[in-house]
Amino acid sequence: MISALASRTREAEACALIDGRDTFDPYSASAAGVELKRLLWVRCGNIDQALRATDLVLHAGGFGLVALDLGDIAPELVDYVSPSVWFRFRSAVEHTPTILLVLEQDSHAKTSAALILRMERERGHWSKLVDANQGFTRAPQGCLYAGAYLQAEVVRSRAQPGPPMVCPMAVSVAS
Repeated sequence: MISALASRTREAEACALIDGRDTFDPYSASAAGVELKRLLWVRCGNIDQALRATDLVLHAGGFGLVALDLGDIAPELVDYVSPSVWFRFRSAVEHTPTILLVLEQDSHAKTSAALILRMERERGHWSKLVDANQGFTRAPQGCLYAGAYLQAEVVRSRAQPGPPMVCPMAVSVAS
């Protein structure tokens, strides 16, 4: 999500983030390349607020990317969202250049989604800190998170029907 927001804001697109549980960290996002002056951040406390805010933002128009982050909301709560909500969101962006990106723990949008990706983190990798003055490597608690290996699987795609594709990738943290 952060990568998509960074890409779109760098291209001078106005973007919106509907933050379902108010967990977005603007400092980390800025460090990852998100131009915050081009981002509308809607901080929500629950799923109902997030869905209402998404509906309003999509129907207002003018955004190149609208990200709905439900990743920190229990899948059991998202299960109760009516399929008509997902269809309403799809119809709001269907014939526009707006991209709606929904992050959730399980796929709930189902047939409304143009693309469903399942992403899993396989392992993280760490860099050791070396004390330049002493010439020795510090203990493991002195390690820095350097990135992770992810696996992305295309579960369903309207654009390219066919068997699911699995793509391993590495994601690194820029220093």
